[in-house]
Amino acid sequence: MTIKTKRHTFLKLTLEPLDTVDIFALIIFLISIVINFYSNHRLPRIQITNAIIISFISWALIVTGTFGIRFRKAYFSGVWFIFSITILFQNYSISYLPLVCFLHYQIFRLLFWNKYGRELIPFSVLKDGYYAFYSKAEGRSGTNKDKSTMKWIFRLGFILIMICLYGLVGIKIK
Repeated sequence: MTIKTKRHTFLKLTLEPLDTVDIFALIIFLISIVINFYSNHRLPRIQITNAIIISFISWALIVTGTFGIRFRKAYFSGVWFIFSITILFQNYSISYLPLVCFLHYQIFRLLFWNKYGRELIPFSVLKDGYYAFYSKAEGRSGTNKDKSTMKWIFRLGFILIMICLYGLVGIKIK
């Protein structure tokens, strides 16, 4: 079995086509954003609930699992970035979470790449520990270096969600 050499672009992103899971994830994200904007003026109580749900699910996907491996694709990262920016128009502190978590994951990914000269393979974070993921693209599982980096991603992500939730306290719904 040979592993294809991937062409990297700016910020060490690859020019891979989106697969079915990528497209499905982006469609779900887009639908949730559309629902959130639809409820903006019509149902403000549902809008804040939607903002919390979108932000929390984004946080959980990025910080606690192997979903972050999708962010090495330039097209997926670009669309996710644009969608994350559109949520910022909600003016809730929790709305910053998808963008901030995406950026903090990318920063850790780039720092890992610069330090070890290879791509980060994220671990799944579960209540009883961290579990390795086998990357078919890399042809390997995560190592202790990947696990250590994933612990830092999770810790900082937890701090980020606490900051955003703290900012959410005191918001009055019209």
